[in-house]
Amino acid sequence: MGNNRTEGGALRLRVVLSAIALLLTAGCGTTESAGTSVSATEAVTEPFNVCQDLPDAALTAAGLDSTTKDVLTDPPSGPSSWRVCAWDPLGMSPVTYVVELYSTSHTMDETQKNENLIDFTEVDIAGREGITFREKNTAETRCRAAFGAEQGSFIVSTAWMETGDKPADLCGLAVQYLSDLEPALPD
Repeated sequence: MGNNRTEGGALRLRVVLSAIALLLTAGCGTTESAGTSVSATEAVTEPFNVCQDLPDAALTAAGLDSTTKDVLTDPPSGPSSWRVCAWDPLGMSPVTYVVELYSTSHTMDETQKNENLIDFTEVDIAGREGITFREKNTAETRCRAAFGAEQGSFIVSTAWMETGDKPADLCGLAVQYLSDLEPALPD
């Protein structure tokens, strides 16, 4: 019998790489503004760093195990339009889903225009106007909740690791985690 932590880590890596690839493509290309075209890499607004600046107490209060942090996207230097980390739910053994928090300079409008994303539903997230949505190629195993912010947006993804029982409502979980994390995130 294999090591659950090692097997879980391999599954998480596969799930996370898929998510990052899709979201990074959302930031590619150009943005039209006042008749000019600006490369997405030229217009980077540095987002809040959820991997470094989110207090452990906020993670614990949201039901996440701060000791299980996986850094998915957090370049050591230079600007980045994405900062992404993942954590396991507190007290879950074996871990059946992972919670990822995305901090990005990309806006809700950009998210809603992404042709790879489907099933948009308006939701309330701790008093903020938000949405839930799915990705076409992982619609059965992942759901995201998001709200806009001055920097662009914050997104929580809950992704079933395809082990154990699948959570009944991945979108509900994403909304709950983002609602619980909202007090620790900037406007």
